[in-house]
Amino acid sequence: MLARGYFFGATTICLLWALSSNLCHAQTAPALCGGTSQPRCEVNAPVDEATKAVDNTARATIEQKTQTVKGTLTWLSVSNFTWSFIPDIPTAPCQNPLIASPIGGTSVEMDICSSFYVFQTFINGVLAVFCLYGCVGLVQRALEA
Repeated sequence: MLARGYFFGATTICLLWALSSNLCHAQTAPALCGGTSQPRCEVNAPVDEATKAVDNTARATIEQKTQTVKGTLTWLSVSNFTWSFIPDIPTAPCQNPLIASPIGGTSVEMDICSSFYVFQTFINGVLAVFCLYGCVGLVQRALEA
């Protein structure tokens, strides 16, 4: 019984030693690549004219199909794909007022909308922070109860 335990122990130690020596040797072998201290993995295949022609044809087909698909998506606007943490409170669109000029009897447009939109974004952000603060307070009070 004791001999069998020594046999299995010695076999396990020899097996682990063999595996560790193979793994250590495998990490330093020049044939491996992609590791921390190993060269970059790459495949260098010879390219002939037939392969170049097929590649160019495939690339041209892909580019043509891509342009066709892009042409069908003209109804999409970039604004549909923007997202912000600041909520957008709907308001009426801003219109710059026209002020009558005392000289020449013409009207001058006064630009207030650019400042208004900056202020609107700021106020929306402040409201979002207060809303978040209120939600956190409600959760804290619910956890304390």
